[in-house]
Amino acid sequence: MQAIKFEFIKLLKKSRGWLGPILVFILIMVAYPLTVEVSDVELSQSFFSILWIAALLVIMLA
Repeated sequence: MQAIKFEFIKLLKKSRGWLGPILVFILIMVAYPLTVEVSDVELSQSFFSILWIAALLVIMLA
């Protein structure tokens, strides 16, 4: 029983390594369009630049 608890704790610690960057990426992708007032046309044109910047920030933080 003790071994199962130990393995579960190790699994939780490992999940923080990949879960954090994913949550940061989702936060950037959701929060940025909410903070900048742009029309739908401008947002669709700037989507890929927002995606690229968010990916670079997540890579840098990971």
